[in-house]
Amino acid sequence: MGRGEEERGGRAGSEQELGGARGGLGQLRGALAKCVVGQETVVAEGRPAESIVAQIRERAIDLAVLGSRGRGSFKRLLLGSTSEQVLREP
Repeated sequence: MGRGEEERGGRAGSEQELGGARGGLGQLRGALAKCVVGQETVVAEGRPAESIVAQIRERAIDLAVLGSRGRGSFKRLLLGSTSEQVLREP
């Protein structure tokens, strides 16, 4: 694991999944390091919204940036989105 990267979670994901997550975060971390002070990346497993909210609370994070896949409105209506679930968490 690189600087500012932690791995957390209950169930073990496949090495391929975890390797892909680490690789993507490594690229993102490099880009963020050029413009953001105090950034941190975490690889966590579990239900995405619950895992993100747990990390936000545990680390007392002031700002979390979440992306979107750009699902259509109908799929989002049926499935919801991780970003929306995190936003609505009390």
